Amino acid sequence: MGDPSTASYSGYLPGADTPIPLRFAEFEAETGGLGQNYVISLAAPKDYAGGLTPGASVTEEATVSSGVTGVALPPDALVADADRRAWVFALETAAEPTSIRRVSVQVISNSGRDIIVDGVEMGTEIVVAGAHLLSDGAAVKRWRGLIVEE
Repeated sequence: MGDPSTASYSGYLPGADTPIPLRFAEFEAETGGLGQNYVISLAAPKDYAGGLTPGASVTEEATVSSGVTGVALPPDALVADADRRAWVFALETAAEPTSIRRVSVQVISNSGRDIIVDGVEMGTEIVVAGAHLLSDGAAVKRWRGLIVEE
């Protein structure tokens, strides 16, 4: 996570939709057999009295800026070549059928499940299923779901 004091924190009481603004107070690190654990202490504003009592449960939400920019995609949208360069297929036009073009991307992933790519603009239509079966310039149609014709 990095420095916990750089995150922004909110708390939610059970059944409440309005967040409680919380601020970082302190943390205590403990070294364990498998890694390092730490406990973070958060503080609510002094003037806040909206249901916080000793022993109350609060769901805490932390937001950390990763500094990473790009477009989030499912892993199936990526295609890689033998040199491990990654690309996606972008749809050329809004017309049906349309053609696709190969767009080289840089892949960023901390977990291997959440994929962020740099190299395509936000809002670009990307092939997300079966991309590994296509080639540059292929004609494609958008999936509109199953249609039953009588």
